[in-house]
Formats: sequence, structure tokens, C-alpha cells
Amino acid sequence: MKFVNFEGDCYSDGFKLGSYWKNFLRNRICNVNKVQKKNKITESVLNSRIKDFTRILKSVSGNWLEEAKGISDAAGIDLNDYLKINCLPPDFFSSKKAGNCTSFISIGKKHNMLFKIRDERNHIQSFYTRKYGKFHYQVGHDIGNMGVAHFFSSSGLAGANNTGSTTEDITEEPALSDCHILRYVAEHASSVEKIPDLIEKLIGKKVAGGAGKKRGTILLLADSEKGIILEYTSRDFTYKFIDKGIFTVSNHFTLPKARKWESAAPSKNTLLRKKRIDELLHGVVDENDLKRIFALSRDRKYVPHSLCNDDLKHFWMTISVHLQVIDRKDPGNSINYACCGNSRHSFFLPFPISETASFEPLLSGRYYSASDSLYQRFKCSNHMKKIQAQFEDRILSGTCEYIKLYSEAYSILNRIP
Repeated sequence: MKFVNFEGDCYSDGFKLGSYWKNFLRNRICNVNKVQKKNKITESVLNSRIKDFTRILKSVSGNWLEEAKGISDAAGIDLNDYLKINCLPPDFFSSKKAGNCTSFISIGKKHNMLFKIRDERNHIQSFYTRKYGKFHYQVGHDIGNMGVAHFFSSSGLAGANNTGSTTEDITEEPALSDCHILRYVAEHASSVEKIPDLIEKLIGKKVAGGAGKKRGTILLLADSEKGIILEYTSRDFTYKFIDKGIFTVSNHFTLPKARKWESAAPSKNTLLRKKRIDELLHGVVDENDLKRIFALSRDRKYVPHSLCNDDLKHFWMTISVHLQVIDRKDPGNSINYACCGNSRHSFFLPFPISETASFEPLLSGRYYSASDSLYQRFKCSNHMKKIQAQFEDRILSGTCEYIKLYSEAYSILNRIP
């Protein structure tokens, strides 16, 4: 099975990404165009937003534009169509309030952990390792999204983002989304200590958007020393360093300053998911609890407000889960357990922090597509429970070659009857 390396040249790496993503990217643009036509949103409105968004990228991270040009050229699409996906009006998709993602940070004696269940619209997901400057970072995100939803860098810094509380303090003008900002952090921070200054800079430049229409953002990051919870809007931010124990998060602000920004009380959905993850964690996890954490990502209690979600009652569903386990003594021995796809239809695969090559089916979206085919047939049934348990027991035994596991997992997804 093929592995792909990225060298750090923005246009060339973008061209390589576009060559693998082109079919899924074209489909996403086609779907966006259909919604645009249905909602009677004019080209002039979107072109104006693209112009403003381009200006923001030039002022903050111009290399992303070079990459975007490479992606567009390789995929045979118009650059503006790719940029458009990343700066749509906040009410472009008419839908009810979202409840996205359930996460925790654990600061232990030997290992620190960052865990995130990602719930979003069912867009094709990509997982790969890219290069930025002198270091690499592993990323998970939807194809077409210029930002990232999970990352783990070779500096030993792990990051995730959750949708925050409903608030009036979110600009509706083009801005950097929560995923864009998480990527910016991945590329400019080597430790948790650096995060507040980066967010202060972006808010000061008036380029920080939210995680949706009138929704703030919660950032969760951990390194070998400690963790941080940072909650922000377009106007302000607040944070708390985590030096020990577990801190759990769903989709409402928890820090005292941030609670003052709320314009609506937390929904039943976010409160129940927060309750459930606390019930399952019991306040303690360590390196011997990985199997229990994998199982947590597949929990269905309180449906449709569960940790593992389908999109039968709401537009979002569980599309990926990452568990980053950071070795406090030697961060170079850290491992990212990435589950690409709905957690009931995929496997947690181990990726050492030192890994620089990307498994092509995960990069291209073909792995996610195989997982999603099972989801479409079985929704969130437990038909894969036995297969997952056997496969992941082998992973945790440490007796298998990781590279062989990736190909085996992809093969299993494609042959399940």
C-alpha cells in the first residue's frame, strides 16, 4: 500500500493534496453550489467574502494561499471555489443549533492525554502528516477545509477544537474559523505556554471568527508538561492551564469569564454529553485505560445526545476520534491513536509522533469513504464490535508492525459483508 511524504513547499504540497482529493473536493463544491442556488445567495455576496478572506490570509498566513493554488490546480477547480468553502456566510446551511464534539485533557504521572470525538456534517475526512518549517504535524480534517480539527506535532503538542457556547460576540464577516485558528496554532506553537499570545494576536487583528453562527470556540491543547483550555469569541478570550487530573468539555463554555459571554443557556445535548463523559471517566485515566477510552467513543447512552452520534435526528454525526498519548519523560515516544470515520465503523490506528509518511487511503479520503459506506448501511449498530475488539487488542499488545495494521484495517473495512 502506498505512503506519501510532504516536503514543506506550499505549492508543491498543495498540488499533491489536490491530486488525491480532486474527486471528493469537486463533489463538495458541487453540493455547496446547490445550497447556494437553493438559498438564492448571489455570486456577488460570496465573491465579496472571498476577497475579504483572501486579504485576511495574506495578513496572517500567506503560504496557505500558495497551497490553495496548488490544490486547485491539481484538482482542476477554480481557486475561488476552494476559498469559498472556507468563508461561507455563517447561516449558509440553514439548520438547527449544532452540538459538536466531546473531549478531555488528562494530565497524569507518566503520560498526558488529549481526546476528542469529532461530530460534524458527514464530509469526507482526511488524515495525514504534513511538514511545516522544521517540524511535522499529524492532522485530521474534512477535505475542503483549509483548517484542521485534530493535530499532533513533532514538538509534542496536541490540539483539538470544540464548538463553544451561543454568544452574540461572533463576527458574521469573513474571518478565520475555529479550524483555521487551530491550524495556525499547530504551525506557530511548540508548547502550551505559547497559545494565549497567539490567540490574543489574532483577536487583536480582528480576524478571529467562531465555530458557527453565534457560536464561540473552545481550544484544548496538551504537551508533555501540562494542558490548556482556552475559550474565545471574536472579541475576547480566557484560559486555564491544567496541571493535574482530568478536564472534560462538550459544547458550552465552562470558565467563569467565558460564561458571561453566553447569550443562551447550554442545550440539553451538550449537558448530557458532558454528563456522560464524566460518568465514564470516573475522574481518572492512565496509559492502562486506552481500551476503555476507545469504548467511550462508541457509547450510545442518551441518544440522540450521545457521545457517538448518527445523523438521523440532527445533521451532525461522529466522523473521527483522536486520542493523543504524550510521554512526559520522552515526548518522542508519544503516539496518536486516530480513528478516521464513525467510531462504530472504524478502528483506532497507532501513529508514532515520529512518523512522517502518510498512508494514502487515509490521506485521499478513500479510507473514510469505506468506513462511511458501512455507516450508511448499518448506522450506529454494534455489528463491528467483535472485530474492533480483536483488532484493537492486537494494537495495544504492541506486538504488531504499525504499517501492516493500516493496510489490514483498510482491507477489513472493504470486505465486511
